[in-house]
Amino acid sequence: KLVLALLVFGGALAGAHAVQYQRIPAALKRQSERAAAADKLELATHYLRQYLEFHPEDVDAQVRLAELIVKRNPGQRGRTDLLFLYDKILRLDPARDEIRREALATALALGKYADAVTHAEGLLKAVPTEAALWHRLAEAQTGLNQFRPARTSYETAVRLAPQELLGYQMLAQLVWRNIEDTPGAREVL
Repeated sequence: KLVLALLVFGGALAGAHAVQYQRIPAALKRQSERAAAADKLELATHYLRQYLEFHPEDVDAQVRLAELIVKRNPGQRGRTDLLFLYDKILRLDPARDEIRREALATALALGKYADAVTHAEGLLKAVPTEAALWHRLAEAQTGLNQFRPARTSYETAVRLAPQELLGYQMLAQLVWRNIEDTPGAREVL
């Protein structure tokens, strides 16, 4: 009778645990939404991070977390965490070009040029005729001291958007300062 009572008690305990395990993530997500609606961004972020511990594959929740972090106006460490979160989202769903654009901008702002090159190249596969992306790729390549590829990227940006004067200026600066080709810089100008 004792063994039977222990088995029934253990089964009931396991059943209660299973029910709670399913209810807790939903409650955390609701609390995060309520906190965000009340403009308590720190608390909303906290609850959403806890929810993601239960469901790390929920890409939409991760995107929402990134939005909350951006809305909170993160510092240097927060932007580094944000870049890590963007990379996590893109590993789960590589087709999210808007997230990739945010990751590119964040990587450039943090000086993580290798990451920026990766994101720019990923975007250029989808939109090879966007001059702004070529410009950002060139910025990242310059940050990595890859001056010849950066020159090619700037030249492509200028070719795609000849009316944008900033492209000529950046190309001329690269040629003059980094490649040390003064006549080439004059030619660009």
